[in-house]
Amino acid sequence: MKKIVILSLSLVLLLVLIPGCFTFQTSPTVTTPPAGTVPSSWVPTTNPVSLPTLVPASFAVTSVIANTEPRNSTGCFNLYANITTDGPGTVTYLWESTNGGGYSYTWTITFPTAGTQKITLPVDMSALPSGPYRVHVLTPNDVVSNSTYYATCAP
Repeated sequence: MKKIVILSLSLVLLLVLIPGCFTFQTSPTVTTPPAGTVPSSWVPTTNPVSLPTLVPASFAVTSVIANTEPRNSTGCFNLYANITTDGPGTVTYLWESTNGGGYSYTWTITFPTAGTQKITLPVDMSALPSGPYRVHVLTPNDVVSNSTYYATCAP
C-alpha cells in the first residue's frame, strides 16, 4: 500500500513540476432550449450579415433577329437587331461578317427586366465592308442571329 501511495504522489508531483506536458479536456456541454424559446445568450449582439441580392436562377438571351432598315432615300441602310432576354442582366455582343469581312467592337446592353431591345450598328462602325452580317451574342450565352446583307454607304 505504501508503494501505491508513493507512486501516486510521485505522479502528482510530476504533473505539477512539468506544466504543459499534460492537458486535460472535458467534453463541451451542448444545451437545447425548450421548443419555441431562444435563450438571450443565443441572440446575436451585432448586426446580421446582409443577404446578397437575389438574381434569377438563369439569365439568357432567347432570341436575336438581325435586319436592315432604310437610313435615307439614297438607298443607304441601318443595320439593326432585336435582342430578347428572359430576365434582367447585361448582354455582351458584336457585329460580325458571316463571310470573314470583319467585325465590330464588343458592345454591351443592359436589360432591367425580361424583354426585347433594339441595337443598331453605330455610325462610327459604318465603314465595315459590304456583305452579310449577323449579331454574335457572347454573354450570358453564346447565340448568333440570322445573317442580313449590309451595304456600305457614304454618309
